[in-house]
Amino acid sequence: MLEAGIGDDVDVDVADTKDVAHAIIDSKDTDQFLIVTPL
Repeated sequence: MLEAGIGDDVDVDVADTKDVAHAIIDSKDTDQFLIVTPL
């Protein structure tokens, strides 16, 4: 379960390639991610 709730501050990044997404994930100091993809 993510430790985030309604009203919590979150960091939003947009990646246009999988390589960029992996780089963003690798640069973060957390083990939890919520990944959203467009339909």
